[in-house]
Amino acid sequence: RMAIFEILDMDETLNELIASGATPVELARAARARASGYLDLAGDGRRKALDGSTSPDELCRVTGPLAPIVPIVPIVPISPAPSEQ
Repeated sequence: RMAIFEILDMDETLNELIASGATPVELARAARARASGYLDLAGDGRRKALDGSTSPDELCRVTGPLAPIVPIVPIVPISPAPSEQ
């Protein structure tokens, strides 16, 4: 068995939202708006499915239907052919 996790690094903004009684939806929205520090269940599960640690079928069984798992292909600049240099 393998666990998938939801990870949220706390910051001052999230602390203030919690102190003011924000709803879980408001907290999730604020967490997703940050550049980093938040990994949801689906994201962790997709990462593990892409690296082969689990299967997309198992991930969907546990989390419910998700967006398709599409590998991310890095864009690499193409060097000019030797004759063009």
